[in-house]
Amino acid sequence: IVGAWRETSFEYEEFINNVSQGVVNSGTINALEATTIVFNADGTFTESCIEIMVTGTYSINGDILTITYESDDTSELVFTLKDNRLMVAYTDESINKNNDMVKCTTTTILDRQ
Repeated sequence: IVGAWRETSFEYEEFINNVSQGVVNSGTINALEATTIVFNADGTFTESCIEIMVTGTYSINGDILTITYESDDTSELVFTLKDNRLMVAYTDESINKNNDMVKCTTTTILDRQ
């Protein structure tokens, strides 16, 4: 994944008690507002969006991309790479007020720059 990538689209799917509620939000990203990530060969990265820039380290184990920001926040993302397209997915889990298990999966598409 070494190189520069620009976010082009996203999809947000919600599951309640492991039953998909469908894609509840999706869209394309305006190039001027898109996040750009540069993965360097030394395991570091730079992520920028509009006027915000953050850095950190990354590692890959199978289809898991682990990103650790300077702030020590860490995200584990499932990824696939095909040609010049990188797809990353992040799932967040919580319990709602009805005591249902809610999972929200955000899939982001990035194109090689």
